[in-house]
Parts: sequence; structure tokens; C-alpha cells
Amino acid sequence: MKEQLTISDAVTLLSSKENHIIESSLIKLQSFSASNYANKDIIRDLGGIVALIALLSTGTDKVKEHALKTLIILSGNHHNQNHIREQGGIASLVTLLIFGTSVHRGLAAEALGFLAIANQENKNAIRQFGGVICLVKLLFNESNIEKKEAAKALAILAIDNDQNKNDIREAQGIEPLMTLLSEGTEKGQAAAALALCNLANGNQLNQDAIKAIEKSEALLKLRFSNKEKTANMWRLVAHS
Repeated sequence: MKEQLTISDAVTLLSSKENHIIESSLIKLQSFSASNYANKDIIRDLGGIVALIALLSTGTDKVKEHALKTLIILSGNHHNQNHIREQGGIASLVTLLIFGTSVHRGLAAEALGFLAIANQENKNAIRQFGGVICLVKLLFNESNIEKKEAAKALAILAIDNDQNKNDIREAQGIEPLMTLLSEGTEKGQAAAALALCNLANGNQLNQDAIKAIEKSEALLKLRFSNKEKTANMWRLVAHS
């Protein structure tokens, strides 16, 4: 591989038959795009997103892992968010939530969360492809990373989207979020707390479902040691 690899070179090499070359190209694309908004556009315009989505199906486990990491970086761009959806990327990510390794599932959940930020079309598409149900299922898995990333994605999906709020409740997502709030890692608890707040905001059925869980107020206090902050959160969950 060339010492001075260009973006165009890296995108072209994604079609290599040598896995180590593909992996190196993916890492290079991550470097090109991590803190460079213009490069995110260039990678899309050169066909990089289409190639990345294809690798989610055809690549080795390691290639899929790097393709997911690259898509996460590229998703910090509204045009790329839409392009990923239009090229079938959401369906591929949901498939990895079901059939991927634990690493794939965590990264796919993270990618779906990024795709949903301030993008109602993507929020709806994720729901329509079964992503909400799959993300709720991750909350029951052993991996702390899977649970944290699933909770983060659900928190984003619930913002200003009543159908997603209802679907998360109907998929039995509230109880495992409460469990994560109680028993998860610090980051998992924070993600669960945010998800519960967003689910409760303006949704009486979700507020009732949260209140119906035994010791729910006490569980919220475990997350928030500051009394005022605890009171404000409980007011949002239970009385908004």
C-alpha cells in the first residue's frame, strides 16, 4: 500500500480481495474523516459509503468492525445520515444487531444512535426496519457495552417521536432500562436515565409505566445524588 494514501486510494482499496488491505484502508478513512467535515463529504461523493455498507454484509468480522467504526464517524454529517439510509445502511445495521458478534452489536447500536440524531426520517426508518425491538433486546444481553449503546440509541430515538416512544414501551423496553439504571455501569446508568426521561417527556402512558415499576423513584435516586436534580427528574417522569 502507498505510503501517502489519498482518500480516493483508500475508497478504491475497499474493494480489494486482501482483508488486511481493506482493514488498513478503513483505518485510514477513519483518520481522514474523524475531525474533517469536508472529508466526510468527499468520502461519500467517491462512493465510500456504498462500499462501507456492502462490507457490513461481505466483510470478515474484523472488516465489519472497522466498517462500523467508519460509518459512525461519517454519520456526524446530515447528508451522510440520509445517504446511509438511502443506500440501505439502516437495514444492514439492524441485521448486525441480530446476527453480528457482541462487538458488532455494540457498534451497530452506536451507529444507529448517530444516524438518528436530529433526523426524524432515520428515526422512523430504524423503527420500520425493526430496530427498536432489536435495541430493546440488547438491554437483556450480558455485554455492558451493548446495553449502554442500546440505551443511548433508544434515548435518541425517543426525542420528539411519539411513535418510537410508544413502540419502545410496547416492546417492553422500560423495565430493562430501569434495571440498567439500577445495576448498570456508570455510563449505562446515565444512558438509561436519559432514555427514561425522553420516553416520559409528554407521554402519559410511559410515565404510568415507569411509575408502575416497584421502587422506581428509589432507583432514580440511585442515579442522582443531588436532591434537586432527583426531584426535577422525578417530576418529569411522573408528573409532566
